[in-house]
Amino acid sequence: MSRFVFPPFPFPFPILPSNKPKTHVSTLSAALTAAGATPVTEATYSFPATTPQQFVALSSILEGVGISAYLGAAAEIATKAYLTVAGSILTVESRHSSYIRAALGESPFPKPFDTPLDFNQVYSLAAQFITGFAEGAAALPFMAFPPLLVAETKTGCYEAGSSTVTFTNAYSNAVSKNLVAVGTPIYAVFYSGLDTYYVLTTQQGNDLAAVIPGANAQTLAPQGQVYVVLSTASGAGGSDVGDENTISGVGVIEVGPVKGDASGGKKWWHSWSRW
Repeated sequence: MSRFVFPPFPFPFPILPSNKPKTHVSTLSAALTAAGATPVTEATYSFPATTPQQFVALSSILEGVGISAYLGAAAEIATKAYLTVAGSILTVESRHSSYIRAALGESPFPKPFDTPLDFNQVYSLAAQFITGFAEGAAALPFMAFPPLLVAETKTGCYEAGSSTVTFTNAYSNAVSKNLVAVGTPIYAVFYSGLDTYYVLTTQQGNDLAAVIPGANAQTLAPQGQVYVVLSTASGAGGSDVGDENTISGVGVIEVGPVKGDASGGKKWWHSWSRW
């Protein structure tokens, strides 16, 4: 295994042999085939990273999304043997994520639990990079939500309990596409670990804004790679977020430690939106 250094990162990055991810793909494909399912064909992708910093930052986000994808799919795996295989891959991906996050000056494991996402949420994150599929490939049984544009933060990192996140043109897009009626309450729903946080947004012209929630007696503050969607669900009285009431998403933000926590570091990337 060779190694290389991207300045200004503090330690070398290992270059993994290409057969490792290929082994993950072939193993899962074989398991699906044995179960009577047809594995999807490989897609083609385009990634917007043009500098070492962008490459490492985007790699960190994609590793986190991969972890969330495996976690979210775990409940759908009925055969224990296949669950073990998927779990074994998940733990390797988690080590990749921790290594890259440490290089970015972020906490390698900011919360006690990682964050599961459902199929449509994961596909919404991946779809922006997919440029095509092989001719004749079967259509995927997923849908991508309308895109959610997260405005850049001026401070370099969001902070739980105090930072405001702005969703550019989110209100005008939702109304113009008849996703909501004028005046409908819209909530920013944040996912961090096993916690889900509902925050009523405020309209700012064409935009929507929400303060990132902090900790309370029942839940820890969101930290690390946090996902967000806009929804008409409030989280109260059985009004839970779901694919059917999601307006747009999924956005990704990096939420650092709260004030007074010395575990934070320099952040090279703080938000990710669908381009």
